[in-house]
Amino acid sequence: MEVSVEVTSGLGRRMKVELPEDRVSGEVQDRLKQMSRTVKIDGFRQGKVPLRIVTQRFGGQIRDEVVDKLVKSSFQEAVAEQKLNLAGGLNIDPVDSKAGTGVAYTAEFEIYPDVVIAPLEKLKIVRPVAKLEDADVERMIERLQRQRRTWSEVERAAQEGDRLRVDFDGLLDGEELDGGKGSDVTVEIGAGSMIKGFEDGLIGAKGGDERELDLDFPEDYHVEELQGKAVQFKVKVHLVEEGELPKIDEEFGRGYGVREGGVEAFKAEVRKNLQRELEDALRAKTKEQVLDKLLETNPVELPNAMLQQETARLYAQQRQSLIKQGAKPEDIKLDPESLLGQANRRLALALLLAEITKAGDIVPDDEKVKEMVANIAASYEDPKEVTSWFYAEEERLSDVRSAVLEEQIVEYVMAQATVKEESTSVEALLNP
Repeated sequence: MEVSVEVTSGLGRRMKVELPEDRVSGEVQDRLKQMSRTVKIDGFRQGKVPLRIVTQRFGGQIRDEVVDKLVKSSFQEAVAEQKLNLAGGLNIDPVDSKAGTGVAYTAEFEIYPDVVIAPLEKLKIVRPVAKLEDADVERMIERLQRQRRTWSEVERAAQEGDRLRVDFDGLLDGEELDGGKGSDVTVEIGAGSMIKGFEDGLIGAKGGDERELDLDFPEDYHVEELQGKAVQFKVKVHLVEEGELPKIDEEFGRGYGVREGGVEAFKAEVRKNLQRELEDALRAKTKEQVLDKLLETNPVELPNAMLQQETARLYAQQRQSLIKQGAKPEDIKLDPESLLGQANRRLALALLLAEITKAGDIVPDDEKVKEMVANIAASYEDPKEVTSWFYAEEERLSDVRSAVLEEQIVEYVMAQATVKEESTSVEALLNP
């Protein structure tokens, strides 16, 4: 077998393979001899059909089958011989296999990149640190109070903190804005759920009022074609409601699962949950720093076939998520190209982390897996039941093991990098 390989692009390869005729004809003859022992042809007893008759009748078919088999097996042999790490995009040109000339074909494909990690000692990581204060706990309790507000209609003009029920129509360049219409929508002034200026524009309105709001979409709006565009909203106010905060007492605590211990037990539970959220946020922020620095210092060229496959996977995931949220399939407008950046990041990180895992001989620590499961379970009403669910099937732990492995990789990188601590607040971390 003769093999030659040439580079067609960064990760693209063209491989030419030639197989000698004797390798092909030898296998063809073996197959024909085997067939002659079992084939049934009129005028001959089974097992007594002359080889030349079998060859005349089935020779072409058998050669095609042998060639197809040899192309597949020889391709794998050639890839192994040339030490190529196949990534995808395989295309084998029409095979030249005329009798007496052997077999020749050309295969084009992409290979995985050679990933070389830059010295981790040169990485500079900023690790955020924050301490939970009493004020943070009180702030969270106030938020929980706001979630349990009771609302009642008022005749006065709307002010900060009030809730309004409205209809609105959005106009872009005088034309109706696609998706910019709402009927009987609840808008809370100060909640920040609408684009800037919409909620403030309703201050002073009363039930029955109509207002026109001339606004601009943010420059970073999630719909690219609307970024920075001027828009007019025509708003009809149905009614204005004011909220009343509930009293912090035992009954309020029971509403959040604290059945014993009164207000102090409720506050202790809020502090415990906040502390857990803070620790999770600190880990996530530190991990983000590490991953960003790894990508910045280790650019990775990716095979196009892998990128397209990952993009298609992300597209399918997002589409399914929107359908589960109630969107109609025909109304979903997702551009797969917009997911290329996310796909690139995920794949590049996967290759980098795999290389670091191999270099550091890192495997998921069973004790850390137990800790993570316990941490997840702690946020549920019955932690034991959740823990048992995870351990009932090994597959359920796979995501946890992956998360633990990533944490260990981050620790491995941090142990070698230059790390600078930077103080921040709980509020900035949990409510950016």
